[in-house]
Amino acid sequence: MAFIQLNMTSRCLHRTIPINAYIPCDPILMPGMEPPTGPWKTMYLLHGYTGSCFEWPECVNLNELSKQYNLAIILPDGENHFYVDAKRRNDLYGEFIGRELVDFTRMVFPLSHERDDTILAGVSMGGYGALRNGFKYNEVFGHIIACSPAIIIDDINPSTKIATCTGTTTNDFYRSVFGPLEGMEETDLSPKWLAAQMVKEGKRFPDIFWGCGWNDLLVEPSRTLDKALTDLKVPHEYKEYPGTHDYTVFPITLYDGLNRLLEKLPDPPNPFWIDG
Repeated sequence: MAFIQLNMTSRCLHRTIPINAYIPCDPILMPGMEPPTGPWKTMYLLHGYTGSCFEWPECVNLNELSKQYNLAIILPDGENHFYVDAKRRNDLYGEFIGRELVDFTRMVFPLSHERDDTILAGVSMGGYGALRNGFKYNEVFGHIIACSPAIIIDDINPSTKIATCTGTTTNDFYRSVFGPLEGMEETDLSPKWLAAQMVKEGKRFPDIFWGCGWNDLLVEPSRTLDKALTDLKVPHEYKEYPGTHDYTVFPITLYDGLNRLLEKLPDPPNPFWIDG
């Protein structure tokens, strides 16, 4: 299993961005086994608020996950910008995730270019980014896996200083990320609005899976999105788990999402086993 750290110069972000990558190209082979070759199915995995491209590797064994599913995993650094475009700052994080990062990594690594082989996943802020950008760039991503997504758009009250959903981040910060807060639930910042537009325009939806802990402070926005997609007759799967907003729930959601899509490779034979 190859773990690769690299930097790319982003045109969308006008700076250098660190990326971690797991490429399942060099497993230990037993006699008679063929080495794996690309192009590989790929998961772009987004971190949460206050995290980095090292958040997932610090909490989940991505090396083993990549090996089990024969899956390339790409982890970009998204800072705290919710993976949306902010033209006033010259930060196009949405376009970076939906186009530039995919194009760059496909140029560097032997990754599949097929939509159905391309997964966008994330946790919390990154879960929101996966839903929002998976809908917006539906021609790129065939699958979405969102772990306890921070779908906070409808819960930000422009008239207060503190956002009602999280209670941790001021609206001044949200304005710096999303722009004017008034009416943003009727823009492409909202997964619900994007889904309604896609239905209206007859666009093809990605496969959609997400989950949330039933004691998570973000569970109500997930339930609201679940109802909205159901009302729109958009196929999707939403699950709730025992737990709150932490890494006891996030990995379970990720594995459940992957198990719907991919089969694990069989375990290699034990080289030390001797038939009696």
